[in-house]
Amino acid sequence: MNNRGIILLVQRFKSRNDVVVLLLFAAIGIVLYYSAFAGPWLLDDNHLILGNDGLRDLGNLFKNIFSQRGLSYLTLGLNVWLGDLVPHYFRLVNLALHVGTSLVVYKLLSRIFKGYLPLLGGLLFLVHPVQTQAVNYIVQRMTCQAVFFALTSLLFFSKGIDDLNSTCPSSYSKKAGYWLAATVCGMFAVLSKENTAVLPIMFFLWAKCISPATKFKHVLGYSIPVFIVVLLLALSHFNKPETKLTDNPGKAEFWMIDRVVPRINNAQGEKVFSGAHVRYLDVLPDSLELSQLYLATESIVVWRYVALFLLPLHQAVDHAYPLVDGVISAKVVFAASALFFCLFASLVVYKRYPLLTFAVVWFLLALVIESSIIPLDPLVEHRVYFCMFGLIVGTLYLLASIKPERIRIVASVALVLILSGLTCKRNAVWGDEIKLIRHDIDVAPHNHRNYLALSTAYAAIGNWSEAETSARTAILKHSRNPAAYENLGSALAMQGRHLEAVGYYQTARSLNPRSPGVLYNLGLALINLGRYDNVQDCLNLLKPLDPLLGADLEKSLLSARHTSGR
Repeated sequence: MNNRGIILLVQRFKSRNDVVVLLLFAAIGIVLYYSAFAGPWLLDDNHLILGNDGLRDLGNLFKNIFSQRGLSYLTLGLNVWLGDLVPHYFRLVNLALHVGTSLVVYKLLSRIFKGYLPLLGGLLFLVHPVQTQAVNYIVQRMTCQAVFFALTSLLFFSKGIDDLNSTCPSSYSKKAGYWLAATVCGMFAVLSKENTAVLPIMFFLWAKCISPATKFKHVLGYSIPVFIVVLLLALSHFNKPETKLTDNPGKAEFWMIDRVVPRINNAQGEKVFSGAHVRYLDVLPDSLELSQLYLATESIVVWRYVALFLLPLHQAVDHAYPLVDGVISAKVVFAASALFFCLFASLVVYKRYPLLTFAVVWFLLALVIESSIIPLDPLVEHRVYFCMFGLIVGTLYLLASIKPERIRIVASVALVLILSGLTCKRNAVWGDEIKLIRHDIDVAPHNHRNYLALSTAYAAIGNWSEAETSARTAILKHSRNPAAYENLGSALAMQGRHLEAVGYYQTARSLNPRSPGVLYNLGLALINLGRYDNVQDCLNLLKPLDPLLGADLEKSLLSARHTSGR
């Protein structure tokens, strides 16, 4: 048999091996995530998917595919078109992307490690419990999709430069195929989510640490097209009104820990610390100060991400992690110094331990857009999804140093089984809305959004007394949130306490005068109290905002007048 025949046999074996790995990953993914399929819509899901009528206009979604996250909105729109607003179908697509990304991770690691380590790395990516938020939080399709395309682009890049470095390079058409595939996937990644804009830098990182024989011009040839896409997207949004694919964009909210002030106990003569208090920031600092506080906070949060990777406990959908109360503090200085030390040390040992350098730099690069100076929610677990590849490379490198091999294999199997168990447990929580929200309350008791979500969950099952209690707690945590007052009013109205409900609806209306839901519910409560003249005021305001709700309220008013003879 000639050399070409041997190569074909090897390629056929590898392709069959990939199919087996894909089927294995799919089976494990379904077993681990099936219990979460019945989970709820949460937070940004409500306005970016449920309340986003734009997802039903596929023509407009295709037209705006090059707008911010346009490709992600398009796949969400296709989900709506194929299966309407059934959360199972959305999560199934998210899981398919997760399984596909795990396979790409396996393929990339096969270009770095030998033996069973690439399979172990793919499994770690698949079964790690910190990945559950990216898969189960439906709107984070954006994260799953972006990372899938980014790593696939990197895979084609690595194949392309290895071919260029080979003594027997492939045909021109095959080289062009690698380049085109890497470019298109890189473009799709950036169109899915902006945090993958660092992909061109990651090409250089791979070439430097994994394929050091690669010529600079070859890396540049792959990086420039993706960089141009990033640049064009940035310029298209600079000083121009954003092409909105939803009229109700999400907005980050912030908390802060008050300084702990000692007080003197006169009876004992001892200093007693009052304890830290987390408060909601109704009034935000100016943009520069907020960016500085956010950057300082992220120097601490980065270590929290590392802790979640090493010991995935105390997970939450909505951590509401508080900002630090000052840029210069012992905690910030220590965390930032530790970060710089790790980065500096990884660069110093680059020649001797290039994989450790790759792991550290990848981890930080994957976070640099969302965890630096652009104020977003300070801590969200789905940000670890892009970082995970670097963390796994570092883990496998350290694991490979364990001798003898028997101990390493036992440790690897135990690690996969433990993480799988934790993921099963976490997904069981995701599958029960009330259990999930109560778990978040245990992790972040200061977060009013958790109590508001709990109030809504209890209302959905008709438990109005618990809905009332949760709404009252949400108001205590944040007294200027109109949704909490609206929820409380609805819980009271459903218990027949319409007079009390009107008071809370009025408060919600004062905080958000243009809310159709508040005006509609207020009108219904007034009808039940027989105050028909006041209902007309609500109707006059409601009809321009929401004609359908206005017509429904007017119908209820006419029916009530007819019944009462008034």
